[in-house]
Amino acid sequence: MLYIVNYDIKDAERKDAFLNEAKKIGETIQYLPHALFIYSLDANLNQGAIYNQLKQITSDEDLFIVSRTPLSQMSGWLTSSVVDWLKLHNQ
Repeated sequence: MLYIVNYDIKDAERKDAFLNEAKKIGETIQYLPHALFIYSLDANLNQGAIYNQLKQITSDEDLFIVSRTPLSQMSGWLTSSVVDWLKLHNQ
């Protein structure tokens, strides 16, 4: 499953912890300064579970959103390395 996470983590240390936690969920790639894709093969994982896992890292001032998005539902212009990553993870 492919998920998009957009975030605004206010503290640099928490931001690092947030990104490390995202990497524990699945393969990740940063595609914009405050946005990343997470890919996971775990069929039991959903956006609620990802939200709960990442929420543990944040404080009340931090913002983020998690969305499951199939590649077929996306349109955009990204770097070739991100496009290649998405093609590889088009399950």
